[in-house]
Amino acid sequence: MIGNSNDGGKAKIICDFPNARGSALVELLKKGFAKIKEDLIPFFEKLIEDLKTASNANIDTVNVEMLDKTNLVEIAKKYMVKGCNEVAAFKKVKDDDFYVYIAYSKDRELLPIETNHYVVIKSDGLSKEVKELFNESDLIILK
Repeated sequence: MIGNSNDGGKAKIICDFPNARGSALVELLKKGFAKIKEDLIPFFEKLIEDLKTASNANIDTVNVEMLDKTNLVEIAKKYMVKGCNEVAAFKKVKDDDFYVYIAYSKDRELLPIETNHYVVIKSDGLSKEVKELFNESDLIILK
């Protein structure tokens, strides 16, 4: 994940294309970013509430002392579902604990609840790498 795009909002896209900075791809991602920001952040906020009462969703909880980039990638790969090509990760801080909610998507559309797998990662802290991934954002898209 080398390039990134940030429109100054609460979410950013992490891109894994080595020469993506300044390219047409980044411009395309920036144009689609408004829709992602508009749709995914409210979705994750609702998902957090729905996860408390969901009975038919595939949900796992993972507890780690310190969430680092390696843990994040390993967890995302462990629960990866068929048909996805990206991971949406939403960060939330509550009562001195850090939560990262993961859901899988394809082409900027979250997979349906019935086929998706949701992971709630709870940690006491975030490594410098993970903080840099999120920077000032609450939502990142990992390819």
